[in-house]
Amino acid sequence: KPYQIYRANAGPSDSEGFSLFVGGAGNIAVVPASSDQVVKLENIPDSSFIPLQVKRVNSTDTTATKIIALR
Repeated sequence: KPYQIYRANAGPSDSEGFSLFVGGAGNIAVVPASSDQVVKLENIPDSSFIPLQVKRVNSTDTTATKIIALR
């Protein structure tokens, strides 16, 4: 099940993305803002910022926890 990332009071936008903060170590599967392809990022340490602009985080293949989308 994917977790879609939305701005408050708005629907998804194909041109906007969000950076991620990963609080608990693991892997994440994301869809970048500029693509529709899933990108798997592996072995992300806890308390990491991911500078990739993403529009979706997939629960499949995501083991990291405490993920926060940042604008």
